[in-house]
Amino acid sequence: MTVFRTTRTLLVSAAIAVTGAAIAIAVPAVAAPQGPPPVTAGSNYLALGDSVPFGFRESTNQPFPGYSDASKFRGYPELVGQALGLKVINAACPGETSGSFIDTSAQSNGCEANSDGVTAAGYRTNFPLHVSYSGSQLAYAKSFLTHHLKSTKLVTLQLGANDGFICQKETVDHCTSPSEIGPIVQQVAANVTKIVKALRKTGYTGQILTVNYYSTDYNDPAITLGAAAINNGLNTGAQADSNKYKVRVSTPFGAFKTASTQTGGDPCEAGLLTILTADTTPCGVHPSVAGQFLISSKVVERVIK
Repeated sequence: MTVFRTTRTLLVSAAIAVTGAAIAIAVPAVAAPQGPPPVTAGSNYLALGDSVPFGFRESTNQPFPGYSDASKFRGYPELVGQALGLKVINAACPGETSGSFIDTSAQSNGCEANSDGVTAAGYRTNFPLHVSYSGSQLAYAKSFLTHHLKSTKLVTLQLGANDGFICQKETVDHCTSPSEIGPIVQQVAANVTKIVKALRKTGYTGQILTVNYYSTDYNDPAITLGAAAINNGLNTGAQADSNKYKVRVSTPFGAFKTASTQTGGDPCEAGLLTILTADTTPCGVHPSVAGQFLISSKVVERVIK
């Protein structure tokens, strides 16, 4: 199982230029803009992604998480489901990368394999997820949607941070060069495009939301710009081809910054991150209960608007 950590020199921003040809569409003057499909109480909500939607907490967070019981972990999907009256199917896996989401043989940061390629150390190998499935998370998502097209009204996707963590661990300068983070962001974008395309090919027409990451320290430009860069890859990939796949964006990034204002831009001091009791840093990189509630509020806000 991987241990999820960050350093004060996590990532630097990489600018990605997105170009596309404008497409002129004739629309009658009386036509009103079409909003997203409504999300109705009692419908299914499929949550996809990594440790943040899973609700993962580090081993030194108290009380001890108890990894053998997935019900001990409540991420923002469960809170969104509670707020909107939805049936939550949380397929997220701690350590999932944008590549391993598609193909289990691709490198992950601890879902299927650690960054050193040791498959036996994967979280799924040792501990249960919220839902049990074989194969990739994408294969499960496609199968679920195919069999629950009418009853599923919401899908959220949060991926990319673990792509950055692997780069951080495997480069001498901890992925602080634009020449290193640039390809990572492009990799996330390309994989996310494949993912949302595959989800729509099932015939699913309900809402798809990408959920952005937050900075673990808004005072640190490297960390903050790194999170923004990964968000750029996630959103650019999901909204490729003039948002052909009709994906919307939820932005906890700004909410975490605002909520950390009175603590000088420090989400740890603001109580938004997991508090560690036996570690070299006071906080982990995962959302605390308060942090998960804040993310859920931004998701709900985007769903209903």
